[in-house]
Amino acid sequence: MNTTRDLTAGAALALFFASCSTYPDSWPESDGSPDLALLEQQRRDVDSDMPISGVSWLPLVRLHGERYGPSKPGLPEGTTYSELYGYGPLLFAGAVHKRHYDEAKALFERGCETYALWGLWQQRRTDVRVPSGWRVEAESSLLFGLLRWPDSYYVDDAPQGI
Repeated sequence: MNTTRDLTAGAALALFFASCSTYPDSWPESDGSPDLALLEQQRRDVDSDMPISGVSWLPLVRLHGERYGPSKPGLPEGTTYSELYGYGPLLFAGAVHKRHYDEAKALFERGCETYALWGLWQQRRTDVRVPSGWRVEAESSLLFGLLRWPDSYYVDDAPQGI
């Protein structure tokens, strides 16, 4: 048994996987929402008009990407925080989470899209703040969207799980 060779191979693998992570690991708060104060500070350090982003990738196993920047045209003035999760070979399954904030940094819309088998099964949900709480629009689909089950309803306070 060659212990030196085993240690060298282990160190090389650890270095490789450590180099795959390029985003600040302090972004999310403990409840899963982003730390907007930290993100704004990082955005100011780079350029206030440009979005900031980061990626953590473990080849053929997991991909996690984050992006924070100004809202795109068509949305109210403010910022958008997006996360992408991909799992398995060639992103076999995954999810995309988006949160839209107004100029006062209040959350006004959030959504989640989940997929498996490269989109054979999909589930989408969008929560939009309304004066009485949240309007929820959800849809599940199968066979790449050929079979769909939409749903829409209202809830009094912030829905959990997105």
